Amino acid sequence: MPFTRCPLGTAGLALILLLFQPVALAATFSTPALHGTVIGEGIQYLEDPSGQLTFDEVRHGTHQWQVNTAQVFNQGYSDSAWWLRFELSNPHPATNWLLEVAYAVLDHLDVHIIRESGTAQTFTMGDKLPFEERPVLHRHFLIPIDLAHHEQVEIYLRVLTTSSVQAPLTLWNPGSFDVRDIGHTAAEGIYFGGIIIIALYNLLLYLALGDRTYLYYVANTISMLMFIACLHGWAFQFLWPHATEWNDTAILFFLSTLLIFAWMFTARFLGVIKISPLFATTYYAALAL
Repeated sequence: MPFTRCPLGTAGLALILLLFQPVALAATFSTPALHGTVIGEGIQYLEDPSGQLTFDEVRHGTHQWQVNTAQVFNQGYSDSAWWLRFELSNPHPATNWLLEVAYAVLDHLDVHIIRESGTAQTFTMGDKLPFEERPVLHRHFLIPIDLAHHEQVEIYLRVLTTSSVQAPLTLWNPGSFDVRDIGHTAAEGIYFGGIIIIALYNLLLYLALGDRTYLYYVANTISMLMFIACLHGWAFQFLWPHATEWNDTAILFFLSTLLIFAWMFTARFLGVIKISPLFATTYYAALAL
């Protein structure tokens, strides 16, 4: 029998095959019994290069969602807005939960919770807003979620930031979160306390000996402390909760001073400026830049 060309043509056949392909569904995560549940691998994400897509357009449009294969959603530095979606189900009698986004320097973070009844709840957060406007006053972004026994909800997140685009997501029950958070707070408190003691000790040495090497080391140490405090959200929470513009540049400022004073301390401590005229010229040129 001679071969007969399909009347629909190649394009029509491809469309039929596409319609019968299984549609990727958002991953479903269960609420944890004791410890936190990491939400990362399996969630779907959508890039919006223009940053103009609305929530309704994202939810009801025919977009090509992709599946995240890593434990933490991370896209590096990007000017795009990024949408994430997944589902939560609650097989436990407990009803109160916390969704943590453990990256304190996101500029804009919108969270939409869609219930089976069709009602939606929206939270607008980010370090571009005053700290007191967060639903939970914490250095990380915490979203309270009420889930009845056996209830399932769909969650959409929109991330837009000038910092690294990443969203470390964990679902907690409040008790487990408090236990974990107390431990982390204590550990960071010990670290900050140790840094302050080192800075004070070297400041006393500078006052006693008058050697600027110790002063450079003090400045380097304080810059390190402030850089970490900004990166982890402590500075925004306790030092400048309303200074959103300064908070956006504070990380770069203290990172710059950290590198400058490290350079100055190293050069003076080793005495290489006196040893090498070429290095001395390079040293002062680098400081000027």
